[in-house]
Amino acid sequence: MRRPWVSRLKFVALVGVLALVATGCWRPLDLDGPGVPGGNGRVGDALDSSAISPIAYNGSVGVVSTVNPVTHRVRVGIDTAGLPTGGTWNFQDLDGPGVAGAGRTGDNIGLDVATVRTQGKQQSGVHVFYTHNGVLRDAYSVDAISWTFTDLDGPGVAGGNGRTASTVSGPTSAVVEGAGLDGAVHVFYIRNVGPLNQYVLRHAWFDGSTWRFEDLDAQYIGRYGSAVWKDGVLHYFSWHEGGWLRHAWNDGTWHFEDLDGPGIPGGNGRTGEFTGAINHAVVWNGQLHVFTTRHAAPAPFNQVVVLRHAWFDGTTWRFEDVDGPGVAGGGGRTSDFVATSFGSQAAGVIPTTNELHILYDRQSSPPGLRDAWLDASGWHFGDVDGVAATSSPGNVTADVGTSAAVAFYAGQLHAFFFDRTNHRLRWACATGGSAAAPGACV
Repeated sequence: MRRPWVSRLKFVALVGVLALVATGCWRPLDLDGPGVPGGNGRVGDALDSSAISPIAYNGSVGVVSTVNPVTHRVRVGIDTAGLPTGGTWNFQDLDGPGVAGAGRTGDNIGLDVATVRTQGKQQSGVHVFYTHNGVLRDAYSVDAISWTFTDLDGPGVAGGNGRTASTVSGPTSAVVEGAGLDGAVHVFYIRNVGPLNQYVLRHAWFDGSTWRFEDLDAQYIGRYGSAVWKDGVLHYFSWHEGGWLRHAWNDGTWHFEDLDGPGIPGGNGRTGEFTGAINHAVVWNGQLHVFTTRHAAPAPFNQVVVLRHAWFDGTTWRFEDVDGPGVAGGGGRTSDFVATSFGSQAAGVIPTTNELHILYDRQSSPPGLRDAWLDASGWHFGDVDGVAATSSPGNVTADVGTSAAVAFYAGQLHAFFFDRTNHRLRWACATGGSAAAPGACV
């Protein structure tokens, strides 16, 4: 979801399949936008202000969803280069003003998008969730080529089961139950309830036969969240306005707690400063991990500048600062403001027992995309793209890294992000370890 109250705040968390021990293992390049060659549906419009949501459609094919802020259309790119028969990127405008085809809307599409792959209860395929004119919509495809469209919730949507007549926005996050992607689909988004930007967190889920809907939690809670499924429990981490990291979970019944921020007791590394303004949750080595941000004086109010990490060790929650001004530990940490650019609410999660990786923004001049990863020996840091990424072939001296999101497929780790200087969608890939960057991204 776009956030009007801070100019820059973004990071993405993922579990890496392979170790990245040098920034040289990343290869960044242009993918779509002004001046990018290759055809196949690419556009010349400025593409640098929406969410980005990639997924692995299968082990060899990637799907990335964005919104064109010029035409107000949701776009989908399909990467088939990893197939045995070979292939390339192909792009299409999926829905929005002027897009032809049955079931499509002429309304402007909101700038937030969340994509999931499913099989079983919700059929095998790709679901892209977004809003138009205050209505939550689901675009579904079996093959990521032909699409059907369903309005789920909001003004004028029939069907009951807890639907609202209020306008909605988002989505903030979507997740599928179970490691086999064959469980219920859950979507989290926002219901607008008042004239002063009042809102409540909203939850939609497909129970195997129909969609159902409910409001969750109090007002001013639920933005900038991340959902994750672990051991039969649905978790959602979000921002409680006022500066707290909020945790909701459902083990058959919904429970709620503030985890971190001003006045929260419990110690274990908790902070008394503003925190929780954006969140990404992953499961790594059987534990829940959440990455968020912390305001640090003397930065301006609402400027969050430190990357933060929370994890549940099986007994209690623990907290630490990872990177940014004043964070101790060396090892490649920066004193630049970090995690300070708005990013996608989508994160790629790759289950593994190897390493935990986070991609986030570094406020160098100009800003760049940064990588931190955790292994048995501790935290490690490097730069993926931008002025500081001198070891990455193809890096640009531009304002890069906005809205970064990730997916793993075709044997490579893929990161998608915006170049705000040249208004392009960028793409970086890595094979991991200390190997050089791949000769090509697939």
